[in-house]
Amino acid sequence: MKAIKNKTFLIRKAIKKHIKDIKRRKREKKRKAGFYRFQKVLKEQSSFYKIKYQSVTYEKYKFLYSIGGKPKYNELIGFLRTRYLNFSKQNLPYKEDGKLMIPKVFSISENNEETMFFLKRLFHVLYVEFKGVIYIDYDQCEYLDVDASACMDLILAGFINYYSRCIKTGFKEIRTTSINPINFNRPEIFNVLFSIGAYKNIAGIEIKNNHESDFIPFSLRIGDNKNNKNGTVKEIHETEIVDYVLTCLEEIGLSLTSDAETNLSKVVGEVMANAEEHSDFRYRYAIGYFLKPKENNNNLGIFKLSIFNFGQTIYESFKKIENQGTPVVKRMQELSSKYTNDGFFIPAKFEEETLWTFYSLQEGVTSVKNWNRGKGTIRFIDRFFRLKGNGQNDNNSKLTLISGNTNIIFDASYPLIEVKKENNQCYQMMTFNKNGNIEEQPDNKFVTFVPQNFPGTLITVKICFDNKNVNELT
Repeated sequence: MKAIKNKTFLIRKAIKKHIKDIKRRKREKKRKAGFYRFQKVLKEQSSFYKIKYQSVTYEKYKFLYSIGGKPKYNELIGFLRTRYLNFSKQNLPYKEDGKLMIPKVFSISENNEETMFFLKRLFHVLYVEFKGVIYIDYDQCEYLDVDASACMDLILAGFINYYSRCIKTGFKEIRTTSINPINFNRPEIFNVLFSIGAYKNIAGIEIKNNHESDFIPFSLRIGDNKNNKNGTVKEIHETEIVDYVLTCLEEIGLSLTSDAETNLSKVVGEVMANAEEHSDFRYRYAIGYFLKPKENNNNLGIFKLSIFNFGQTIYESFKKIENQGTPVVKRMQELSSKYTNDGFFIPAKFEEETLWTFYSLQEGVTSVKNWNRGKGTIRFIDRFFRLKGNGQNDNNSKLTLISGNTNIIFDASYPLIEVKKENNQCYQMMTFNKNGNIEEQPDNKFVTFVPQNFPGTLITVKICFDNKNVNELT
């Protein structure tokens, strides 16, 4: 009787296993059929991305998938996909049509609200793989700035690379059939796109600069912290930028004095160091251009440089657990308490993040163990003011720092001041108020909380040169 029961149990077990095998084979058959169906689509899409289509067998696909061969986003896209919804508070369209209109002023430093919403929408349509053609329309754009253009190019390049690898390995059907820029055939747009913008950085198409053109590009430079432990790449980029400015000035018959050249070098070097100091991200970017003197730019030679990175913001770097209890953070916390008691904190207008970012610029403040770095930020502000020419507000030159939800503008409306502390040492400070008191609220015209969030630190320098201020530089 016991033997019969065991035999019945084994038969039932075999039947269940047989049924599972049948279901598994059916699922496998459906997967295989689906795999070969979208192979045709991949072959068609490969022509758009200009890559050689490689046929992949189903067996190879299964093997690659089992060992983790599925294409992944690059480091930047992988980081931004958890942050891009905070780029702007403005809601995404309920129904996306794939037509992205570039703002009239496409600049993170000069038109933060519209520009960050555009980048949010661009990232979203690429991330969800909008079905069909994505159009990037420059019809309304009158000014294309290097900071926004570079960020857009990095996002586009990251997704196009991911799409290409998906198609090449046969893993995924890409629903986005193409990405087309339109209405860009105007000099102010065309020059940027083909010299330092999307066509140069992504498509590899470049227009050669000629001496008659008033636009001289400084193409994107990328610093890699992983392969730059001794700071060699930063020094190379710093030298390249200074040499580039000197060459541009030579073309308009100007030259910097030795002191002015030193000031420029210090500004560039300290801005790069500041961008890298607070970030935990691998890469740092630098891009710019020079506009020769012309009637339409008030007869000024204009140098524009943007240096930025992604990763933690300045505020986030000080908020890290390892920085809690340090003298700098304790002082920040004391200021936060005072600002709270005085009613200076106003939601969405001036918050703790704004205060801490603003305070981080003062002399002696740093989030790294090398406390001498605390002089770096105030030093590049000081050098920048000297480059402007005797520290005067020329209504054109300015330096903008954006980190997280904080936007700070330097244009010499408020000068640097010296403050003597308890140890009788003098420190340089930038308070942005008439009384020169860091414990009083700064002018909200220059230090502001913005609802748009830049996930990292961006510093943009705009310097206007003419014969007068160049000659007066000391």
